[in-house]
Amino acid sequence: MTQSMTITEPVNDTSSVDPSECAPLALPAQDQVYTSWMQITGNLLKGDGKHNVAQVVSLFKTDSKWSVSYVLHVWKQCAQPFTVKQDDGNAQVIPVPVTGDEVNVTRASATMHNQTNPNRVCQHVVAGKGNYMVETEVCGNDGQTARQTDEITDRILAKIPD
Repeated sequence: MTQSMTITEPVNDTSSVDPSECAPLALPAQDQVYTSWMQITGNLLKGDGKHNVAQVVSLFKTDSKWSVSYVLHVWKQCAQPFTVKQDDGNAQVIPVPVTGDEVNVTRASATMHNQTNPNRVCQHVVAGKGNYMVETEVCGNDGQTARQTDEITDRILAKIPD
């Protein structure tokens, strides 16, 4: 995998997603859901065969459970199919219901199926620990995205002090 992007602040990429309100569900580190952040670091890695991995770690002024809860709330607003503009054409995406409880939430996840390429699945996770929030998204055609996303998220969380 090669690094294709470094993330040091929230991203505004609403032009890539229709409707634009679904950008935070489709893409990592979107500025619509990053409020009161202090520091952000992350990267987007691209591999062969359209396998992509995004990993972002953010430090907030307050306990991250409020940030994770807000992300979950925004994700749940996008319960309809949406379109993501890609280099090789548009992809129709169908989100599976988002999981997570909006009260005292520490983790939320969403699975998105690509109607244009039925083998392609993206798994998007946000998880909090203390004042940190980890956001991970894995997209691929190998059927392993949920496991990979959870594994990456858990490894990052394990490095954050209690």
